[in-house]
Amino acid sequence: MLLVLGWSSAQAKGKEEPEWKSNLTVAPPGEFPMLGPATFTYNVSWNGVLKAGQADIVFASGRNGQIETRGTTRSAGPARVLWPYDATVESQVHAGRLLPVEVNQWEADREEENVYRTVFEGAEVRSYWATKPKKAGKPCEERERVFDQQPVHDLISGVLYLRSFPWEKGAEPVSIVVFPFRDPYLVTARLLGREERNHAGKKIDAMKFDLAISKIRKNGTLEPISKQMKSAHFWISDDELRLPLEIRAEIFVGSIRVQLTKFELLKEEAVAQAVSFKGGKGGARSK
Repeated sequence: MLLVLGWSSAQAKGKEEPEWKSNLTVAPPGEFPMLGPATFTYNVSWNGVLKAGQADIVFASGRNGQIETRGTTRSAGPARVLWPYDATVESQVHAGRLLPVEVNQWEADREEENVYRTVFEGAEVRSYWATKPKKAGKPCEERERVFDQQPVHDLISGVLYLRSFPWEKGAEPVSIVVFPFRDPYLVTARLLGREERNHAGKKIDAMKFDLAISKIRKNGTLEPISKQMKSAHFWISDDELRLPLEIRAEIFVGSIRVQLTKFELLKEEAVAQAVSFKGGKGGARSK
């Protein structure tokens, strides 16, 4: 069964545009140099103590005018006993505009398997996903979501876009729309300041950002996610690399942290092998 869901500005014809649209950052990317081909390993933990998962990412820039990313994520430790989760992602981002081209994702837990394909074309985002329950007798579902908005980022392009700006003291916040899986979100990043952090046994200069996140409903209004997440902060190294160091979300049961534990720049001859990752189970059904 295929369900088609959508929201378009045409539906709001005759009505005022939501205020958040007028506050979106539409400036071209800043001039901070792009990061070269690299691998990243992130540790997911609860309160920075109990390991809950790991993410491994391969990042290759400048191939055919696109930035290519391959990644795998899995739950780990005691969390995997309670929630066995595995996921893969393949992302292509336009190297000049730092806007996404296409994202293919696969994820599976104890209950079901989901496959996503999100295509970013002009002023439209088309997201397809298929859900396959693991319990016998439950029907599979296929859905399509159309989101009419420009510009829209995926998670990778959003981070690269934020990273590209000078971020001098007193810089204006950056507000972007991010479409990670099934729904779009309004994300506003505000620089709180610079600080020295202990990271992987080293002292690193970093920029700290506050992240305000709201889900964009199908009628165009915002739904704050403050009930699920009290606050979120993001750190980027304040150096020539500007590495995404950590994202921390305070939720009702504590602090979920995703921290960089390993980083390596790749030599050109290693790039082809690194990006040959065979992602997931393929994209969701395309049109």
